[in-house]
Amino acid sequence: MTDNESLTTPDPKVTGFTPGDDIGTRWRNTFSLLMGRMNEQGKEQYLKARDDRYEESDCKWCEDKRDYMLKYSPIVRFMRGKINQLGADIHSGNIRCRRCYTHQAGGFDPDFGIQLCANKLVDRGHLEDTLAHGK
Repeated sequence: MTDNESLTTPDPKVTGFTPGDDIGTRWRNTFSLLMGRMNEQGKEQYLKARDDRYEESDCKWCEDKRDYMLKYSPIVRFMRGKINQLGADIHSGNIRCRRCYTHQAGGFDPDFGIQLCANKLVDRGHLEDTLAHGK
């Protein structure tokens, strides 16, 4: 390891996070987190690794639930109807599911429309609340 690598790669003994994607390393990191043996930097590394690993499936889940909400959720359908009356349209093309690095479930982006943070949504109800209230 060079001096530059040691400056950019945190020591697992300090952070409690061990890099790697094999099942043993993932379990080791999960237990380190649960038992409080991981510092804040290790926790951030753990969450980023998890988000990287599950990005595709998180976004797919989010898109499926978004489409369901647009068809069947009473509050989302009500708000969508009111927005349509104002001359705008809310549809799956302007509600995007993406991975977010901030601690929020979604919001509005002037370039893309409504953004749902696929890696921060915990269940269908959370997605519905985010769509309805822009949390």
